Amino acid sequence: MSEDEEVQSEPVTEGAGAGVGGRTRGSKAVIAVVIVLVILAAVAVYARGGFGGADTSQEPEGDGIVEETSGGTVIDDGAGFEVEAPEGAVKEFEITGHNFAFSDNTIRVKKGDTVKLAFRSTDGFHDWTSDAFDAKTERVNTGDSSIVIFTADTVGEFPFYCSVGSHRSLGMEGMLIVEE
Repeated sequence: MSEDEEVQSEPVTEGAGAGVGGRTRGSKAVIAVVIVLVILAAVAVYARGGFGGADTSQEPEGDGIVEETSGGTVIDDGAGFEVEAPEGAVKEFEITGHNFAFSDNTIRVKKGDTVKLAFRSTDGFHDWTSDAFDAKTERVNTGDSSIVIFTADTVGEFPFYCSVGSHRSLGMEGMLIVEE
């Protein structure tokens, strides 16, 4: 038997499961894992406000100057300040968020009260949002906090929730009750 015949008589493989173009099942699995990791990284960046979205980080300016949003909501980014409101009209609340609930599901205030809500995440990436009063804390990671201040100027029952992903549908919501 000639040397050429010996080479042709052996099967041509590049390892177990060789596929088209010489790719093995192992290399296809590696490619699949890389694709999944890229997708997960993209989701994480998007959840933190990346991909050209609005910059949600609000650094205190100068001597702890706060930012006031167009809806009249004040976010102090942990800088700490005093609220200018009539005596007894400021209602302060400390709410924590974890996967997937708030420490208090009901907040009760009077019409005209200034609400100062200090929100802290004890587990995960969360925020506190009330659409009725255009009030929203920053989205914070575990151990971080944000404060939002707004005036409860309308009587009624208004939902509040975490606006991150599907957290609201997973039960991270509550009710803000404004009484006469």
